[in-house]
Amino acid sequence: MPSHDSGAGRVRGGIPGGLPLSAECIDPDALRRAIAHNRPAFVYLIPTFQNPSACCYTGEVRRAVAGALDETGVPLIQDDPYRDLVYQPADRTPICAYLRRAPWVYLGSFSKITAPGLRVGYLAASPTLFRGLVRLKQASDLHTNRLGQVWLARFLNSDEFEAHRARMIGVYRERRDAMQTALLHHFAELAEWQVPVGGLFFWLRLSADCDTLAALQAALARDVAFMPGEPFFPLWSLPYPAVRLNFSHAAPEPIEQGIAVLGELLSGLAEGVPSRHSRAAVSV
Repeated sequence: MPSHDSGAGRVRGGIPGGLPLSAECIDPDALRRAIAHNRPAFVYLIPTFQNPSACCYTGEVRRAVAGALDETGVPLIQDDPYRDLVYQPADRTPICAYLRRAPWVYLGSFSKITAPGLRVGYLAASPTLFRGLVRLKQASDLHTNRLGQVWLARFLNSDEFEAHRARMIGVYRERRDAMQTALLHHFAELAEWQVPVGGLFFWLRLSADCDTLAALQAALARDVAFMPGEPFFPLWSLPYPAVRLNFSHAAPEPIEQGIAVLGELLSGLAEGVPSRHSRAAVSV
């Protein structure tokens, strides 16, 4: 699935940027060149089931990315909220586990593996950054809600947690498979995609130009929701028509119904309009 989503974030005068995604996600050599050219304050990555593409870096790419960061000394912020939502074998080793020199921050969340309404996450960091991050946390909200932390600590240490996680992964896998079946039925001529091996999302590159914001309004009028692709691109000059679909919320039957409605709407909006975007773009 072709993509130019943000694989590596950078900040230069407050302006974010990104790298193309390939079949193995970002190109470590392209990352190295981007660092040399832009001198970013940090690199931000979601290497495991990335939002929105669901891309998962291979072990080789993870080690190569760590090597590029160690060479340049640029800090890494790794966001890893979807790591436990895995449906097929995949390398999920944190990139910071391979770092020897570059500073790093590792972010995680419990809301994806326990309950969406539980807004409790965690952070680990290299010693040079940790104390400053603690001060920033204290200055922003002092501490995360105590009731949520107490409940979570008890749940994680109970016999129920592993059974809950296994049951949840089974449910999400079933819904992923239901969405894949529905997409093959209703989107075969409308988009390109890959089946995610983990996470919560399908990322569809549409085959023809389409006003996805207009499609969203039409879909909402029929009780179907999706995420237009435009907000996920770091630079507005790069987008191709795309949509992100979340399979975690609905059961298989509503998924089939929703994909049918969405396919009908997108087919009507894109009818007779050839895509402006080259299919020679990098594949994911």
